[in-house]
Amino acid sequence: MTEFASGSNEYELPESLFTDLLVFSEKNNFTFEIKVIEEKDFQNKFHIIYELLSYTETLLVIRNRRAKNEEYIISIYNYDYSSIITILECKSGETIKLNIEELDSKPSVEIEILKELYKMIDSHNSKFEIEKFIHMYSVLINQYQSNTTYQNKLRSFKYVILSKIKDRKQGNFLCNCVPGFAPDISFCILGDKIVSSLDNNTISHSSEQKILKYLFKQENQKYIGKRKRLSIMDLFLHRKINCNIAGFNTNALINYVKEEGNGMIKINIFDGNKTHSVNKLFKKEELLEQIQNSH
Repeated sequence: MTEFASGSNEYELPESLFTDLLVFSEKNNFTFEIKVIEEKDFQNKFHIIYELLSYTETLLVIRNRRAKNEEYIISIYNYDYSSIITILECKSGETIKLNIEELDSKPSVEIEILKELYKMIDSHNSKFEIEKFIHMYSVLINQYQSNTTYQNKLRSFKYVILSKIKDRKQGNFLCNCVPGFAPDISFCILGDKIVSSLDNNTISHSSEQKILKYLFKQENQKYIGKRKRLSIMDLFLHRKINCNIAGFNTNALINYVKEEGNGMIKINIFDGNKTHSVNKLFKKEELLEQIQNSH
């Protein structure tokens, strides 16, 4: 039996990624076993459900991974000699306010917030459940600070990329064929923003992070500012296509691609249980169109 990075993923897998793992296993003739293991360690269990994120330098959020909504919003307002921090409990609408002097000079904003909260446990009068928040916040803060270090590296790397593109003076093309996006979508630089060829609009923060993480890897830095020539594997493998299986229309994953004579393409599809051979041969443009129409 081949094990996939056993124990390395502590979060729930998206259905699409789970299907991709099944496709990968089936394609390589791996045998596998799916086990449901209950997490007994309280702190690990907590991390599975919640995460602490920094949307900006002055906005922190505690987010529920499963429900995909915010539990708390922490806003930081900096003034000349002090900072005011408001913490909003989203469900109840209750807030608590902290006043911290010379916050900018402190080594860790997150720890200073925690210290100030502890001082208030016995004295605050609002309905805000301060002890519940302290417990949640303190558990999440270590993982957050580790992630923040990586995020700071990504922020710096973004400006390294912008400088590279500008210095080359060969247009504003950034990259294409980024995992997680359709391979035929390309990205360009506009000022300090990243623009998608899909709609010529600025991409979201989460999409930008996905691109930066891809280009940050040493093996992918050669693609910065250079258009990757797409093979038929890049274009079609693991893409979804609408087809009829046993009388039912479904979107199945393409798990086999081969170029036949006269530019025609042969594919097999995987429905989550087994592979089906598709008798029809496709032209490249025809297959692209069917994939686009399947979304």
